[in-house]
Amino acid sequence: ILGPASFGLYAIGWTITKISTVLTPLGLDSGVIRFASPSVGQDPGKVKGAITRALAFSVISGGVLGGAFFLLAPWLGKEGFAQPALITVFRWFALAFPLVTCLKVASAATRVSQRMKFSAYTEDIGQPFAALVLILGFYFMGWRLGGALAAFVLSFGMALILAIYYVLRLFPEVVSKEIRPVSAKRELLFFSLPTSLSVMFGILLLWVDRLFVGYYCSAADAGIYHAASQLSVALSIILSGFGAIVIPMIARLYHNGKKDRLEELFRVSTKWSLYLSLPPFLVMCFAPREAVTVLFGKPYATGWMVLPILGVGQFINSV
Repeated sequence: ILGPASFGLYAIGWTITKISTVLTPLGLDSGVIRFASPSVGQDPGKVKGAITRALAFSVISGGVLGGAFFLLAPWLGKEGFAQPALITVFRWFALAFPLVTCLKVASAATRVSQRMKFSAYTEDIGQPFAALVLILGFYFMGWRLGGALAAFVLSFGMALILAIYYVLRLFPEVVSKEIRPVSAKRELLFFSLPTSLSVMFGILLLWVDRLFVGYYCSAADAGIYHAASQLSVALSIILSGFGAIVIPMIARLYHNGKKDRLEELFRVSTKWSLYLSLPPFLVMCFAPREAVTVLFGKPYATGWMVLPILGVGQFINSV
């Protein structure tokens, strides 16, 4: 729909947002699981405290960093990337910071129940589906790049509303006036902040290369590279899918001292992550041109040259 040049501008803004909104939750998406999971069914006050504190901190941090990104947009667009067209792109994405941040924490809170479907309905299915529908709707209205940016922001807002609904449905004690929240704010932050840094460094390994391409190359080159990189990230999606499932289980098993079960869970999840990563990796190695052309179109065909290299990196990540 956008073509390589406009898609490149979108990709640069999307990448900065992706990296930044890993830091904005302050690791509270992990912290809420760590502190709420052991208390489910036993201490509603601790569950309420962990969830409400995590959501409150996430709204504040997302709003602060989003506001900073909005104000720095002119400097980043003109001086940082020497592309003034990025100013509008950055400001649209800045509006999404608090929405993305709060969605991450709310979605993680639903996984405290050890039922994955609610998180999948919001982050993995609901938000992308809403974005796709909105992008197509705006496209037929003649709104191209601006429509894609608006769709990004609105889709996260819609997904957040759904996630909050699921949190209240799963944990009615969150809004119960009879239950007082019990939370160790200091412990929650001390656990979450180092976690957020470790996750951010992992995300930097996945995404920062796109910023270098956007800085040194044209917007069209950035768009083509981003397309190929999106395909390689399919392997990390498999890995993160297993992580979303096993993290709440790990928290509870560790809390209960069941080290043998923990070791078995780690071994089985690692093995199956590797098995499921192998087929898409082989496609990237032996049919890269066809994969890029079929999914993105002929203007992106030259991206096939980098796809096997990126695929090797992601496969090592899975291993």
